[in-house]
Amino acid sequence: MENLDPAAVSVVQVPDGTRVGSAAFCGQDAVYDDFDSTVENLLDFRTGAVTTIAGPEHGVKFGSPALSANWIAWASWRQKIDPNSDLLTEPIHWTISAVPAADPTATPIQVAAGTNVEPPAPDRPTLAIDGDLLAYTVESPQAGHPQAKAIIVHDLASGVDVERIQTEESVWALDLSGSNILYSEGTVDNDGFVIDTRVMLVVGNAAATETAPYGYEVAIDGDRLVWAQAATANASGLAIDQAIMTATVSDLEPVQLSRQSTDDQAYSGYLPAAGEGLVSWDDRAGGKLDDHIEVWDAVSGMKVPIFEAGSYPVSSICGGSIGWQGAVEAPPGSIFNAFYEAPVDAVKRLFQ
Repeated sequence: MENLDPAAVSVVQVPDGTRVGSAAFCGQDAVYDDFDSTVENLLDFRTGAVTTIAGPEHGVKFGSPALSANWIAWASWRQKIDPNSDLLTEPIHWTISAVPAADPTATPIQVAAGTNVEPPAPDRPTLAIDGDLLAYTVESPQAGHPQAKAIIVHDLASGVDVERIQTEESVWALDLSGSNILYSEGTVDNDGFVIDTRVMLVVGNAAATETAPYGYEVAIDGDRLVWAQAATANASGLAIDQAIMTATVSDLEPVQLSRQSTDDQAYSGYLPAAGEGLVSWDDRAGGKLDDHIEVWDAVSGMKVPIFEAGSYPVSSICGGSIGWQGAVEAPPGSIFNAFYEAPVDAVKRLFQ
């Protein structure tokens, strides 16, 4: 561990041969899918037990896990891949499901289902969760905006949709905190890339407003906004030279958290998370695959690396803990084969 006391960190290695795909963390739990999206699993840091909560099912993929202290949610879908382009071919039939976090083997609730046909590459919904509130995207084309989405906010406790937000373009990333929503949107090009992106903020029932250009991954916690933003875009509109930025709902002037690139060394930041006064992200030097989980403390304004974690590790801050992906006894850049969890209090002591 870097800086963080190893005694404060729980480590669970996934079963041999498992390649971890996407993951989310909250408290002492992690929910993840395997690299081939055939199952959705719940990992308990307290016992090391892994429980399959969805799949396998012939012809069905599982992914987009979302986890709060109250609920576990995920998407499943049926798809076909164009062997010539590796893009999804239309249509894609999807379902969003959820179970109580306290009863993960319960019969899943079907939150929503639909079919996506948006060219050139229809994709599954994007999910985000906060407490009982689950946000997800559906196709909602508008005149002059054929790739537009709608963001639906669903109360899992009551089973009622509480908000619908119409976007102008395809949604890349999404997060919510109470009634505030942060998302990024952009145009999908013929290769399936989302380009010409921007970060959008919805506060309560107000209309969405642009927060920043060239934004991709986003995170929000209360008043704190965080996003990965490029310094510019290349000729095709794809964002480059990505950095982690932050602002607040009450003060939208952005501040860069990740390292500033120099003439001698390029730095990049990816996959931000926010919670409990902290921000975490994947910090990378140049094109190396020895990324670090970096953590910034809003009170002190300080940041520290806490773990060397391979390539593009995901982290979450939720339920009094910070969790992240990593690799046990494997060289940098290896496929993730372990999950880590540490109390937020232990991380905050690094800033005292």
